[in-house]
Amino acid sequence: MEKLEHLALMLNKRTKGKKYENFVINSIYTKIANPDLIPITQQYVKNPNYSKTNKKKYYLLDLYFPQLKYGIEVDESHHLAEENIILDEIRAEDVLSAIQCEEGRIAIFNSDGSPKTYDEVNAQICEQVNYVKKLISKKEKEDGKSISWENNEQRKKAILEKGFFSTTDDVDYEGVTEIYNLLGHNVENLGRCFVKLNSSYKLWVPYLAIKLDDGTVKTKNGWENTLSEDKSTIFEVVGDMEKCDTKNVPDGDWHDVDRVIFMHIRDSFGMDRVKFLGVYSPSNLKTNNGVQTRTYKRIATEIKIKDLFPVP
Repeated sequence: MEKLEHLALMLNKRTKGKKYENFVINSIYTKIANPDLIPITQQYVKNPNYSKTNKKKYYLLDLYFPQLKYGIEVDESHHLAEENIILDEIRAEDVLSAIQCEEGRIAIFNSDGSPKTYDEVNAQICEQVNYVKKLISKKEKEDGKSISWENNEQRKKAILEKGFFSTTDDVDYEGVTEIYNLLGHNVENLGRCFVKLNSSYKLWVPYLAIKLDDGTVKTKNGWENTLSEDKSTIFEVVGDMEKCDTKNVPDGDWHDVDRVIFMHIRDSFGMDRVKFLGVYSPSNLKTNNGVQTRTYKRIATEIKIKDLFPVP
Protein backbone atom coordinates (compact mmCIF):
# COMPACT_ATOMS: atom_id res chain seq x y z
CA MET A 1 0.00 0.00 0.00
CA GLU A 2 1.33 3.41 -0.98
CA LYS A 3 2.17 6.00 1.69
CA LEU A 4 -0.63 8.42 0.77
CA GLU A 5 -3.31 5.72 0.91
CA HIS A 6 -1.93 4.34 4.18
CA LEU A 7 -1.98 7.77 5.84
CA ALA A 8 -5.43 8.61 4.45
CA LEU A 9 -6.85 5.40 5.91
CA MET A 10 -5.02 5.44 9.23
CA LEU A 11 -5.59 9.10 10.06
CA ASN A 12 -9.26 9.01 9.12
CA LYS A 13 -10.44 6.09 11.25
CA ARG A 14 -13.50 6.79 13.36
CA THR A 15 -14.37 4.84 16.49
CA LYS A 16 -17.91 5.04 17.84
CA GLY A 17 -18.05 6.92 21.12
CA LYS A 18 -14.48 8.28 20.93
CA LYS A 19 -14.97 11.74 19.50
CA TYR A 20 -11.67 13.15 20.82
CA GLU A 21 -9.47 10.37 19.46
CA ASN A 22 -9.10 11.64 15.89
CA PHE A 23 -8.20 15.13 17.08
CA VAL A 24 -5.46 13.81 19.37
CA ILE A 25 -4.04 11.32 16.85
CA ASN A 26 -3.91 13.80 13.98
CA SER A 27 -2.44 16.48 16.22
CA ILE A 28 0.33 14.16 17.35
CA TYR A 29 1.26 13.01 13.85
CA THR A 30 1.13 16.56 12.45
CA LYS A 31 3.33 17.97 15.23
CA ILE A 32 5.91 15.19 14.84
CA ALA A 33 6.20 16.24 11.19
CA ASN A 34 8.26 13.25 10.05
CA PRO A 35 6.93 11.79 6.76
CA ASP A 36 8.93 8.59 7.25
CA LEU A 37 7.28 7.71 10.56
CA ILE A 38 4.63 5.02 10.05
CA PRO A 39 1.42 5.42 12.12
CA ILE A 40 -0.93 2.52 12.85
CA THR A 41 -4.30 3.35 14.39
CA GLN A 42 -6.52 0.87 16.25
CA GLN A 43 -3.65 -1.61 16.62
CA TYR A 44 -4.80 -4.89 18.16
CA VAL A 45 -2.98 -5.72 21.41
CA LYS A 46 -3.22 -8.77 23.67
CA ASN A 47 -3.44 -7.72 27.30
CA PRO A 48 -0.28 -9.10 28.99
CA ASN A 49 -1.89 -8.54 32.41
CA TYR A 50 -4.99 -10.60 31.71
CA SER A 51 -6.03 -12.58 34.79
CA LYS A 52 -9.09 -13.53 36.79
CA THR A 53 -9.10 -10.04 38.28
CA ASN A 54 -8.19 -8.23 35.06
CA LYS A 55 -10.69 -9.70 32.62
CA LYS A 56 -9.95 -7.49 29.63
CA LYS A 57 -8.20 -9.91 27.29
CA TYR A 58 -7.66 -7.53 24.41
CA TYR A 59 -7.87 -3.89 23.46
CA LEU A 60 -7.18 -1.62 20.51
CA LEU A 61 -4.24 0.73 20.90
CA ASP A 62 -5.29 4.10 19.53
CA LEU A 63 -1.96 5.04 17.94
CA TYR A 64 1.08 2.84 17.40
CA PHE A 65 4.46 3.51 15.78
CA PRO A 66 5.86 0.10 14.74
CA GLN A 67 9.35 1.44 13.94
CA LEU A 68 9.66 2.68 17.52
CA LYS A 69 7.62 -0.02 19.31
CA TYR A 70 5.70 2.80 20.97
CA GLY A 71 1.98 3.29 21.37
CA ILE A 72 -0.32 6.00 22.67
CA GLU A 73 -3.73 5.45 24.22
CA VAL A 74 -6.33 8.24 24.38
CA ASP A 75 -8.25 7.81 27.64
CA GLU A 76 -11.87 8.85 27.33
CA SER A 77 -14.75 8.13 29.69
CA HIS A 78 -16.32 5.08 28.08
CA HIS A 79 -13.91 2.13 28.35
CA LEU A 80 -16.64 -0.35 29.19
CA ALA A 81 -18.66 0.66 26.16
CA GLU A 82 -15.55 0.49 24.01
CA GLU A 83 -14.86 -3.05 25.16
CA ASN A 84 -18.34 -4.13 24.13
CA ILE A 85 -17.95 -2.54 20.71
CA ILE A 86 -14.74 -4.38 19.84
CA LEU A 87 -15.39 -7.80 21.39
CA ASP A 88 -16.68 -9.50 18.25
CA GLU A 89 -13.86 -8.13 16.10
CA ILE A 90 -11.19 -8.99 18.64
CA ARG A 91 -12.25 -12.61 18.89
CA ALA A 92 -11.32 -12.98 15.22
CA GLU A 93 -7.75 -11.91 15.93
CA ASP A 94 -5.00 -14.23 17.11
CA VAL A 95 -2.05 -13.91 19.44
CA LEU A 96 0.45 -13.35 16.62
CA SER A 97 -0.80 -9.82 16.06
CA ALA A 98 -0.14 -8.93 19.68
CA ILE A 99 2.67 -6.47 20.27
CA GLN A 100 4.99 -5.75 23.14
CA CYS A 101 5.62 -2.04 23.33
CA GLU A 102 6.04 0.95 25.59
CA GLU A 103 2.84 2.92 26.00
CA GLY A 104 2.01 6.56 26.64
CA ARG A 105 -1.40 7.88 27.65
CA ILE A 106 -3.34 11.08 27.11
CA ALA A 107 -6.23 11.81 29.48
CA ILE A 108 -9.22 13.74 28.13
CA PHE A 109 -11.12 13.88 31.42
CA ASN A 110 -10.31 14.73 35.00
CA SER A 111 -10.78 12.20 37.79
CA ASP A 112 -14.15 13.75 38.65
CA GLY A 113 -15.43 13.17 35.10
CA SER A 114 -15.19 16.77 33.92
CA PRO A 115 -13.39 17.38 30.60
CA LYS A 116 -9.94 18.89 30.55
CA THR A 117 -9.37 22.17 28.73
CA TYR A 118 -7.79 22.42 25.28
CA ASP A 119 -4.56 23.73 26.80
CA GLU A 120 -4.38 20.81 29.22
CA VAL A 121 -4.89 18.23 26.47
CA ASN A 122 -2.53 20.04 24.10
CA ALA A 123 0.18 20.05 26.77
CA GLN A 124 -0.07 16.26 26.97
CA ILE A 125 0.04 16.02 23.18
CA CYS A 126 3.22 18.12 23.06
CA GLU A 127 4.77 15.95 25.77
CA GLN A 128 4.10 12.84 23.72
CA VAL A 129 5.38 14.47 20.54
CA ASN A 130 8.66 15.40 22.22
CA TYR A 131 9.06 11.88 23.56
CA VAL A 132 8.42 10.32 20.14
CA LYS A 133 11.02 12.63 18.61
CA LYS A 134 13.51 11.46 21.24
CA LEU A 135 12.73 7.84 20.36
CA ILE A 136 13.31 8.61 16.67
CA SER A 137 16.69 10.20 17.45
CA LYS A 138 17.64 7.24 19.63
CA LYS A 139 16.73 4.70 16.95
CA GLU A 140 18.53 6.62 14.22
CA LYS A 141 21.65 6.80 16.37
CA GLU A 142 21.50 3.07 17.10
CA ASP A 143 20.87 2.14 13.46
CA GLY A 144 23.33 4.65 12.04
CA LYS A 145 20.75 5.91 9.54
CA SER A 146 17.52 7.85 9.34
CA ILE A 147 14.26 5.99 9.75
CA SER A 148 12.64 5.19 6.43
CA TRP A 149 9.11 4.41 5.35
CA GLU A 150 8.94 0.80 4.15
CA ASN A 151 5.69 -0.83 3.10
CA ASN A 152 5.04 -4.53 3.42
CA GLU A 153 6.16 -5.30 -0.14
CA GLN A 154 9.49 -3.56 0.41
CA ARG A 155 10.01 -5.45 3.68
CA LYS A 156 9.08 -8.70 1.94
CA LYS A 157 11.67 -8.06 -0.77
CA ALA A 158 14.30 -7.42 1.91
CA ILE A 159 13.45 -10.76 3.57
CA LEU A 160 13.91 -12.64 0.31
CA GLU A 161 17.20 -10.86 -0.37
CA LYS A 162 18.36 -11.65 3.17
CA GLY A 163 17.68 -15.29 2.45
CA PHE A 164 15.84 -16.53 5.53
CA PHE A 165 12.53 -16.30 7.34
CA SER A 166 12.62 -15.19 10.98
CA THR A 167 9.99 -14.79 13.68
CA THR A 168 11.33 -11.25 14.17
CA ASP A 169 10.38 -10.26 10.60
CA ASP A 170 7.95 -7.36 10.46
CA VAL A 171 6.26 -8.65 7.33
CA ASP A 172 3.19 -10.67 6.40
CA TYR A 173 2.07 -12.56 3.31
CA GLU A 174 -1.22 -13.02 1.46
CA GLY A 175 -1.59 -16.72 2.21
CA VAL A 176 -0.42 -20.25 1.55
CA THR A 177 -0.42 -19.85 -2.25
CA GLU A 178 1.96 -16.88 -2.13
CA ILE A 179 4.34 -18.69 0.26
CA TYR A 180 4.28 -21.84 -1.87
CA ASN A 181 5.07 -19.88 -5.02
CA LEU A 182 7.87 -17.97 -3.31
CA LEU A 183 9.43 -21.36 -2.58
CA GLY A 184 9.88 -22.43 -6.19
CA HIS A 185 6.39 -23.41 -7.34
CA ASN A 186 3.85 -21.94 -9.73
CA VAL A 187 0.19 -22.43 -8.83
CA GLU A 188 -2.81 -20.11 -9.06
CA ASN A 189 -4.64 -21.39 -5.99
CA LEU A 190 -3.19 -24.10 -3.79
CA GLY A 191 -6.55 -24.79 -2.17
CA ARG A 192 -5.21 -26.34 1.06
CA CYS A 193 -3.19 -25.26 4.07
CA PHE A 194 -0.78 -28.22 4.22
CA VAL A 195 1.65 -29.21 1.45
CA LYS A 196 5.01 -30.95 1.02
CA LEU A 197 7.95 -28.70 0.14
CA ASN A 198 10.72 -31.29 -0.12
CA SER A 199 11.96 -34.40 1.68
CA SER A 200 12.80 -32.38 4.82
CA TYR A 201 9.95 -29.91 5.25
CA LYS A 202 6.24 -29.40 4.82
CA LEU A 203 4.45 -26.07 4.71
CA TRP A 204 1.53 -25.64 7.12
CA VAL A 205 -0.62 -22.48 7.27
CA PRO A 206 -3.26 -23.12 9.98
CA TYR A 207 -5.91 -20.98 11.59
CA LEU A 208 -6.01 -20.75 15.37
CA ALA A 209 -9.15 -21.86 17.16
CA ILE A 210 -10.94 -19.12 19.09
CA LYS A 211 -12.38 -19.72 22.54
CA LEU A 212 -15.51 -17.62 23.04
CA ASP A 213 -16.71 -16.17 26.33
CA ASP A 214 -19.38 -18.86 26.68
CA GLY A 215 -16.69 -21.55 26.64
CA THR A 216 -17.39 -22.81 23.13
CA VAL A 217 -14.58 -23.03 20.59
CA LYS A 218 -14.77 -21.61 17.09
CA THR A 219 -12.67 -23.55 14.56
CA LYS A 220 -11.87 -23.55 10.86
CA ASN A 221 -13.24 -26.66 9.16
CA GLY A 222 -13.46 -28.37 12.54
CA TRP A 223 -9.70 -28.62 13.09
CA GLU A 224 -8.91 -27.11 16.48
CA ASN A 225 -5.41 -25.55 16.52
CA THR A 226 -4.16 -23.85 19.68
CA LEU A 227 -0.85 -22.14 20.37
CA SER A 228 0.91 -22.00 23.74
CA GLU A 229 1.44 -18.57 25.30
CA ASP A 230 5.19 -18.61 24.52
CA LYS A 231 4.49 -19.89 20.95
CA SER A 232 6.73 -22.93 21.56
CA THR A 233 3.98 -25.54 21.14
CA ILE A 234 1.05 -26.10 18.80
CA PHE A 235 -1.75 -28.52 19.65
CA GLU A 236 -3.83 -29.82 16.75
CA VAL A 237 -7.13 -31.55 17.53
CA VAL A 238 -8.16 -33.39 14.39
CA GLY A 239 -11.53 -32.43 13.00
CA ASP A 240 -11.98 -35.42 10.69
CA MET A 241 -10.60 -38.74 11.88
CA GLU A 242 -10.89 -40.21 8.39
CA LYS A 243 -8.14 -37.84 7.30
CA CYS A 244 -5.85 -39.33 9.93
CA ASP A 245 -5.48 -42.40 7.73
CA THR A 246 -2.20 -41.75 5.92
CA LYS A 247 -3.57 -43.18 2.68
CA ASN A 248 -5.97 -40.21 2.57
CA VAL A 249 -3.25 -37.61 3.24
CA PRO A 250 -1.73 -36.49 -0.09
CA ASP A 251 1.60 -35.49 1.44
CA GLY A 252 2.31 -38.51 3.62
CA ASP A 253 2.26 -39.22 7.34
CA TRP A 254 1.65 -36.36 9.79
CA HIS A 255 4.96 -36.86 11.66
CA ASP A 256 7.48 -37.78 8.95
CA VAL A 257 9.14 -34.34 8.52
CA ASP A 258 9.31 -30.94 10.24
CA ARG A 259 6.74 -28.27 9.50
CA VAL A 260 7.45 -24.69 8.43
CA ILE A 261 4.49 -22.81 9.87
CA PHE A 262 2.92 -19.51 8.87
CA MET A 263 -0.07 -18.62 11.07
CA HIS A 264 -3.10 -16.60 10.01
CA ILE A 265 -3.34 -13.10 11.51
CA ARG A 266 -5.26 -9.88 10.94
CA ASP A 267 -3.18 -7.00 9.62
CA SER A 268 -3.66 -3.33 10.54
CA PHE A 269 -6.47 -3.00 7.99
CA GLY A 270 -8.35 -6.08 9.25
CA MET A 271 -7.28 -8.24 6.30
CA ASP A 272 -6.53 -11.94 6.68
CA ARG A 273 -2.77 -12.45 6.23
CA VAL A 274 -0.14 -15.00 7.31
CA LYS A 275 3.08 -14.54 9.28
CA PHE A 276 6.07 -16.81 9.93
CA LEU A 277 5.76 -18.64 13.24
CA GLY A 278 8.80 -20.92 13.10
CA VAL A 279 9.84 -24.48 12.34
CA TYR A 280 8.02 -27.12 14.40
CA SER A 281 8.72 -30.81 14.86
CA PRO A 282 5.99 -33.42 15.57
CA SER A 283 6.49 -34.61 19.14
CA ASN A 284 3.43 -36.43 20.44
CA LEU A 285 0.19 -38.11 19.39
CA LYS A 286 -2.72 -38.95 21.69
CA THR A 287 -6.15 -40.39 20.94
CA ASN A 288 -8.85 -40.07 23.58
CA ASN A 289 -12.43 -41.24 22.98
CA GLY A 290 -11.82 -41.23 19.25
CA VAL A 291 -10.41 -37.70 19.24
CA GLN A 292 -6.82 -37.34 18.11
CA THR A 293 -4.50 -34.59 19.40
CA ARG A 294 -1.15 -33.93 17.75
CA THR A 295 1.57 -31.89 19.45
CA TYR A 296 4.34 -29.95 17.67
CA LYS A 297 7.34 -28.31 19.33
CA ARG A 298 9.17 -25.33 17.89
CA ILE A 299 12.76 -26.21 17.01
CA ALA A 300 13.82 -23.06 15.16
CA THR A 301 12.82 -19.41 14.89
CA GLU A 302 14.74 -18.98 11.62
CA ILE A 303 15.01 -21.04 8.43
CA LYS A 304 17.03 -20.52 5.24
CA ILE A 305 14.68 -19.98 2.33
CA LYS A 306 16.85 -22.03 -0.05
CA ASP A 307 16.39 -25.07 2.21
CA LEU A 308 12.66 -25.00 1.50
CA PHE A 309 12.88 -25.23 -2.29
CA PRO A 310 12.15 -28.53 -4.07
CA VAL A 311 15.21 -30.70 -4.57
CA PRO A 312 16.08 -30.98 -8.30
